[in-house]
This record gives sequence, structure tokens and C-alpha cells, in this order.
Amino acid sequence: MRTIFLCIILFCGNLFAASSVQETIASTYSPWSFSAFSLLSVEGDQVDKGGSIFSYNYIGPNYRLNFDERLSFKVPFLMNTAGFDRYNDTCVQDQNAELADPFFNYSNYNLVLLPGEIDTYWDGRVYLPLSKSSRRQKMIGRVRSNFIFSKLITQNLEAEWRNEFNYYHQSKSTYVAQGTNDQCEVADNNNPSNTRRIRMDNWINVWYRINRRWSLGVSTVFREEHRNRSETVDTSRQRNGRMRELSVRTGPTVKWIAGPNVSFIATFSDKIEYSGFHPNSLDNMADLGKFKSENTEFTLNSFIRF
Repeated sequence: MRTIFLCIILFCGNLFAASSVQETIASTYSPWSFSAFSLLSVEGDQVDKGGSIFSYNYIGPNYRLNFDERLSFKVPFLMNTAGFDRYNDTCVQDQNAELADPFFNYSNYNLVLLPGEIDTYWDGRVYLPLSKSSRRQKMIGRVRSNFIFSKLITQNLEAEWRNEFNYYHQSKSTYVAQGTNDQCEVADNNNPSNTRRIRMDNWINVWYRINRRWSLGVSTVFREEHRNRSETVDTSRQRNGRMRELSVRTGPTVKWIAGPNVSFIATFSDKIEYSGFHPNSLDNMADLGKFKSENTEFTLNSFIRF
């Protein structure tokens, strides 16, 4: 446990998030700036077993068009430490690092002010399918739309609704994935997997600001994923009617604004997979909020702008 939290502190000690889900726009004289992001996660039931710490990170330049709009380009990469995870069970995963899909991003921090003084933020992304995973699936491209609606209820209480929609444009409906076999060796899976078509997340966040640096909150995320159907390959997913997957994640979260360009958000979440997943992994919705160790995860989101 001590080792894991030490890694989190050392890895993310330089990073920022001005609100729960996006950065503030740079207000310096120069329209140019750089920013970085890191998401660290470790599964709750793997902590005491030497669980692998997964991270998604990116860095890149930003150009401020005006007070409300910004363009940016980010180069992401994935990293994980050596250790165990739920998917590979008793097999220790090696330390690994690889490139993820770079993306162009447009952000508008004041899209429209809705009735009731509801602020609206929007960003759009276009991904370049250059990662190992995207090339393996022969993905053509991916786009993302991200809306955030926020409302200040009282001086210290804020509510947010976020809709994130991803569309994956694929050149094929199935691909052969890689996994760990019974000998703990990385090999191609025997059964083809259906490529992803749509993923949509709906977030509900409530924050209570203790002071200008610290906030406590609760975050709930509903996720829906759809897969491409194949007319030529009879996958196990199609045979079992698992082309649409539904899950929900909820838990307490803490936000710390360390400075004008640096902050962190830590979350302890409970995830329930209640529809479309493999029957052995389906959860009962009644278990949501019980925080069973096999359903929990620690995450840390961190940003920096310089």
C-alpha cells in the first residue's frame, strides 16, 4: 500500500485540473502554452497483492484563440507497472509503456449561458489511429464530443452533468486481440473480438467547496458501449447477445487546487457491470455502493499547465 501511494505522489506531483473535468484557459500574455495530464488507477482488490498501476498520460501545446476558445494537440502514452490485475488473474504483467492515439482538440469554455445561469463547456477531439491497439484493429479514426453543464447551487455547492460521446470509425467489424494464456504468455486470443462502434458516458458530479483549495464531492458515471456486428464471423459476443454493454461507477472524490496551474482529483469508485458483459462478470445493481473489493478502484487525475 505504501509503495502504491508513493508512486502516485511521485508520478503526479507536477500535474493540473481547475475544475473536475477540464483545464482553465491560459490567461498569460502569450497565446501559447503547454499542458499535461495523467490518470493513474489501481484496482482495489489488487492493492495488497502487488497490483499493477495503470496510467494514461498526455502532453502537448495549446493555442488560445480568444478568451473562451482554445486549440491544442496532445501526444498520449500508456504506462503500467509490473503486477497483477483482475483480467489476467494469477499472471504477473510486465512493466510496459506504449504510444496511445494522438489527438487534436478544440475547447470552448463559454459555449452558451442557459436559463438558470447554467454554464456550458464543450470540447471536440479528432484522434489519429497510430497506437498499437488501433493499428491492430485497423481503425480508420475516432471523434469525441464532450459537453459539461454546471450550476452553482449555493456559494459552496456546485452540480455538474457531463456527456462524453465517442464514435469509432472502423475498417472491419472484428479483430484478433492479444491476451495472457494459461502459461502466462502473451498470445493471440482464439476467438475474434467485435470492434467498438460507440461509447457514451454520462457523469453526474456534485461538489462542496470547503475553501478555495479543497472540495469534496460524489461522482457517478453511467457508461454505454456498442460493438460492430459481423456478417461473416460468428463471435461469441454476437451469439450471446452482448453487443451492448451497460455499467455504472460511483464514489467519493476529493479535489485539491495546489495553485493556479496545478491541481489533483482523487476518487475511490465502486463499479457495477450490469448488462451485456460475460455472465460470469455480471453484477447485481443492488451491490452498487457496497464497495466490495473486487469492484473498487482508486484513481488520481492530475493536470499541469506551463
